[in-house]
Amino acid sequence: MTERPLRILIQLIAYNIGGTERRFSNILRASLEYSRNEYFMVINRYLYSLVKDLGWFEGVEDRVFVVPKTPRYLPFNTDYPQFRKRFRFFAPAYDRFIRAMSSPDEIIGSVKPDIIHIATRNWWNLLPHDTPRVIEVQNNVPESVFEPYIRYHIGKPCIFFHVASNIIKKNLLSAYPDIDEDTIFYIPFTFTDLSRTRIEQKEKIVTYLGKFNKTRGALLGIKSAVEVLKRYPDVKFYFIGHGEDEKKMREIVEQNKMKDKITIMYTPDPYPILAKTLIYLAMAKYDNYHSQALLEAMASGCAIVATNVGETHRVVDESNGVLVKPDPTIIADEIIKLLLNFEKTVKLGTNSVARVRSHYSMKKYIENMDEIY
Repeated sequence: MTERPLRILIQLIAYNIGGTERRFSNILRASLEYSRNEYFMVINRYLYSLVKDLGWFEGVEDRVFVVPKTPRYLPFNTDYPQFRKRFRFFAPAYDRFIRAMSSPDEIIGSVKPDIIHIATRNWWNLLPHDTPRVIEVQNNVPESVFEPYIRYHIGKPCIFFHVASNIIKKNLLSAYPDIDEDTIFYIPFTFTDLSRTRIEQKEKIVTYLGKFNKTRGALLGIKSAVEVLKRYPDVKFYFIGHGEDEKKMREIVEQNKMKDKITIMYTPDPYPILAKTLIYLAMAKYDNYHSQALLEAMASGCAIVATNVGETHRVVDESNGVLVKPDPTIIADEIIKLLLNFEKTVKLGTNSVARVRSHYSMKKYIENMDEIY
């Protein structure tokens, strides 16, 4: 007798566009082609409003549940993260109000899931407990394993964990010795949608893509860019993203009078810039092996300059870039070497494309996810 398809409900509730959000929207679409199981998603209205026009959910709209429901005659979206930040005292009551409009019982009744996949850091108690859960633990920062959405699930029955690296697995087991190691599943690569990437004539452009914070090393990238431009002005830098370090980054650019050479911006569609980018900066403080942005840059034909942390060496080596210490002067030296050897650097980018296409396909990732389920 043939086993029936599993029904998998992904709870994706976050308030900015990051790797996890893009990855799971890609998974949902790719599951139609590559999985015999049925995937569904719960996404909060605020994030959905940010991405609804980007084609993330094209063809799978009937499998997406948007929460909370906005009252029929209310002219605005009630789900605003700014309210929670500005009025912290009211945040618990506000969250209860939002959850009350989210109809978790209605969603469960419609999907009838066999598995709930928690890919969120907010609203960790939105859905009921009597269904097996897979908990995403994708952040490599050691203390991230103590986040509320993880601690909430520790010790509950039928809980499993999906981690992006062995480093995270070790952090999880160290923090919670009672976890059964057999309930932790490790997929050694991330999901990358290559259909949106493209490659154009390479120019002397160096790009950083990701959150502007200490973990991702945006400030380190800015300081390295300043070092390069003092010695080699014939290059353009793009820093694409947002985060708490943005103000400091802009101050550094202003102080060095380099606004015409260093562009700090945000766009939900970085691929036109990556297509022309010669060198991509992966400046993570911790393991950035599974960075969605890094793999998208590789698929766009970029040579990589990456900090030598965690398992980054699995993705970046001398065939497609260079691993460096987190020092602005050292990083600047390597960037200038690559700029001076333009044709060789273009070849490194070509090797990046070959590596991504052979190891990080949609089909392979879905097969691994299905194996976990």
